[in-house]
Amino acid sequence: FDAKKDDIIGPIQTPLGWHVLVLKEILEPQTDSFETVKKQIKDEMLQDRLIEDLVETANFLDDRLASGEPLEDVVGDLGLTTEEFKNFNQAGLNKEGKDLFGEYQGDRAQILEAAFDFEQEESSPVMELADGRFITVRVDNVEEKTYTPFETVKEKLKLRWEGEQKRLANQQRAEDAMAAIQSGKTLDEVAKTYGAKIEKFNNLKRATTPKAPLTLPALRTLYDAKQDVPVKLDVNQAYVIAEVTDVDLPKLGDTSDKDIKAIIDQTKQVLPQEKISQYINNLSMKYDVQINERVLKQVYGSTDQN
Repeated sequence: FDAKKDDIIGPIQTPLGWHVLVLKEILEPQTDSFETVKKQIKDEMLQDRLIEDLVETANFLDDRLASGEPLEDVVGDLGLTTEEFKNFNQAGLNKEGKDLFGEYQGDRAQILEAAFDFEQEESSPVMELADGRFITVRVDNVEEKTYTPFETVKEKLKLRWEGEQKRLANQQRAEDAMAAIQSGKTLDEVAKTYGAKIEKFNNLKRATTPKAPLTLPALRTLYDAKQDVPVKLDVNQAYVIAEVTDVDLPKLGDTSDKDIKAIIDQTKQVLPQEKISQYINNLSMKYDVQINERVLKQVYGSTDQN
């Protein structure tokens, strides 16, 4: 600021090294007229007043509730709105398992904590939400936790236990079958021993839902498997031993020109940045230096600034 137009300044040392500057132009200081900033000042004053009114109303609400006034009377006097949530547990779920507080993700913890910290007909202190709103929570009714009598669920528990035992038995059979194959037996021999059937699947494609009993997760496992090496698949709580016998690589003609162009365009966009990243990484390893991103942003601004 002590230099004149076209002066050469420097050399000057900064955290990034040495620099020589040329002062190209000097802009005279300007003061915005009141007319140009009047609307901005008005909006800021209204926003400040609104925040003050909200805080004042929240404190007034808190005082009236603390004095014992019914919530309905206070809501009517102040013109507030209410929202009712029925029959939910400490996780915010109702009896059907629906999340009643999905719209309050950032504040659900403090809302639920208030709901379960106060007794019936009590109101919590006024709380501020993440979006700037103020709320109070009143507990209208408390239901004691109950347990279903054993006699009414005995059959369901029995069926669940039997199903779990069958699943464990099937898992053990599958592991034994895998061990037999790995010891040298063929799929046909193992299938005969365990009374299983062999089914063949042709032309399996990665992005296509396969025919049952295969599933998409099982198909992804098959695509990662090595040819002629058996793998055990978990499909819908059952087990399948599979083996990839042949792999067909797609031919160029199988892909449309549009798809190829999209891949080329995407590669063109990614490749230069990838080259730069590799070059910088190699320099960092060679010269044992690190890039201070914070200093770069302080001096030159972030990458999304002009």
